[in-house]
Order: sequence, then structure tokens, then C-alpha cells
Amino acid sequence: MTQRALEQDKWLHAGLMGFSAAFFLALFSAQGGVEESIMLHLSVLLFSIALPLFTIFTILCMSLMNPNLPKGMFDTLQNSRWLFYARALSYASIYLAVMFLIGHFTLLAMFTFFIISAAIWWKLRGLILPDLERLQQEKQDSGIKTSPVAQAVRQAIDER
Repeated sequence: MTQRALEQDKWLHAGLMGFSAAFFLALFSAQGGVEESIMLHLSVLLFSIALPLFTIFTILCMSLMNPNLPKGMFDTLQNSRWLFYARALSYASIYLAVMFLIGHFTLLAMFTFFIISAAIWWKLRGLILPDLERLQQEKQDSGIKTSPVAQAVRQAIDER
């Protein structure tokens, strides 16, 4: 991962952390309780998963930008399965939190949100998959070992 990509990740995670925190600030000033809606209940639960995860990822990105960081530490983190799964959990939780928040107001909008995002994912998957396969083949041809994260992404895509 380049320094520029790490900088972009830092801002992405910080923005999603702020979005999650803003949800709770808005919730505190809302009229009525969470108990009335199962959708809002689920949204609160999922935002409470996303907030600490994105906070940790923001701090981690800032720490990895330290020029005095030992070289092996960055590679170890980049190739770790737990980091891959924690990132997947954070993105899934914020996606579902927003979906359930929309569902709190109207189920039709929630289903529309889901259908449109699934269609976009399916289309992007079709556009990106050939490039991923080409890159993986180039790595294998050049003798570069594929990281566990790349292998997990590949396996997740193949299972779909």
C-alpha cells in the first residue's frame, strides 16, 4: 500500500467514524424512543459496531504513516486475516445501519436502497473481476506470493 493510499484510507475511515458519531448525536436530540422501532434498534446496534471499528482504523492508518515504523509490521498488518474481516465487518455494519435507518422511515425506500446497491455491486463485480484475475495471474507468473487478504477476497468473489 502506498503512502497516498494510506492517506486516503485514513480520511475514508475518519469520515465514516464522524458519520457514525453524527448518527448518535442526532439520535440524542430525536423525539421518541428507540424502543418503538425494530429498524431503529438494529440501526443503533450496527452504528455502535461501526463507530469503534472506524475509530480504530483511523488511528491505525495514522500510526502506519509514521516513517519510523519497522518494515515488517506494515506487511504483517496488511496480510492479516483479522484485519480483513474487521474491515469487512465495519463496512457491512455501516451499510446495514444506513439501510435499517432508511427502513425506519419507509420500507419501500429501504428495499429500493438494497436493490440499487446490489445491482451496482453486481455490475462493478463484473467490471473488476477480470482485472483481479489478470493481476493474480501476473503475480503467479512473476513468482510473487498472493497475500492471505487477496486470497480471501478472491475466494469471496468465487463463492458468489
